[in-house]
Amino acid sequence: MPSRLGLSVAGLDFNFSFVSRSFAGAMARRYSSFRSGRAAPPFEVMTGGPARPPFSPRVIHGPVIRGRRGDFDFSFDAVSGRGRAAVSPRAQSFDSFLRTLCSAVLNESDGAVVHACGLAIGGRAHVFIGRSGALFRLVSHTLI
Repeated sequence: MPSRLGLSVAGLDFNFSFVSRSFAGAMARRYSSFRSGRAAPPFEVMTGGPARPPFSPRVIHGPVIRGRRGDFDFSFDAVSGRGRAAVSPRAQSFDSFLRTLCSAVLNESDGAVVHACGLAIGGRAHVFIGRSGALFRLVSHTLI
């Protein structure tokens, strides 16, 4: 019997159904602050997905949103809310899958995921926003 994990992220509700109980438990602990009991259609997650090295995700928008990276592959029907994913059994792979899924769904509804870096120096906060890969770490290390 699959293990279920309801998550609410950025106003989006997902009901993940994991084949692997141990991976479901690990993700439940990792995402404990985002757990939700809200009703949502099932989203099947199988582990042991693609094992190629990670690369920038590719997303194809249409009636069914499809996303792929070296360590995950998913499809999501935004109308029914049902989805399927194959994800390498690593926390970082699930993180990237979830981030890509949320970004793709939000883009369909005029939303967005913003990448940011923040630091505090001398009692002042500095926040840098932009797309991933915009050298936030370099900027923050230069200022420290």
